[in-house]
Amino acid sequence: MKHIFAALAVCLANAASALTVTFDHNPVYPNAGGGPATSNGFIYDYSTTYLGGNYLYLHSDSGILTSTIRAISGTTFTAKSIDVWGALRIFMSGSGPRPADDNSQAYFQWATSGIEPVATLTFTGVRNGATVATQSIGPTQTQFTSDSVIPKLKKLRLSSGFSHIDQLILTVNNPISGPYWNDLYDPFGPNTVWCNDWCASYRVDNLKVSAVPLPASGLLLIGAIAGLFGIKRRRITDY
Repeated sequence: MKHIFAALAVCLANAASALTVTFDHNPVYPNAGGGPATSNGFIYDYSTTYLGGNYLYLHSDSGILTSTIRAISGTTFTAKSIDVWGALRIFMSGSGPRPADDNSQAYFQWATSGIEPVATLTFTGVRNGATVATQSIGPTQTQFTSDSVIPKLKKLRLSSGFSHIDQLILTVNNPISGPYWNDLYDPFGPNTVWCNDWCASYRVDNLKVSAVPLPASGLLLIGAIAGLFGIKRRRITDY
């Protein structure tokens, strides 16, 4: 009997253990536009544009702004934490007049001196079609002068509201609407919100989730063990 209950304990422990969605895309590169990919039993939306590694990349310039993550089996899961990198190229010009020399350091400072809005990444937990949890994060680094943006990593712990969900939706919320693309040296006036090259991007990786609920086979095993235990007790009682 000890061995039977030891096996049951292992079964339950495996059912409650955590796993990591690594976003090591399978397939690695589908068609040019991207599409759904799988990782460790989960399926999600992604784009191959700007894909530089095995992570999920949400990008405001010809990428995707929303990705839905769910278990392939359709069962619920609990999202615990995720690694996030963020970068922002949204700016607001100064309130004073535009400097005449658009190649000067004074012009560069004026073009980026206003208080710019922040594009956030929002996590939404969904259960049976209803939103049960939301959590947002801003970019962890702002960098303008270099095209080789290496954002800083932040491990985001998701709230307890993301328990037993069937979808985790990631959405980049860009606060700019309308024509917002500008080159730094294109004419624009004071208090103008603009982007250089692209507005916002987020990379996410290593989504920690709880294992999906105990499968039917596990429930059958528990029932069989319980029945066996009852039969044995009855036989002992008969004696």
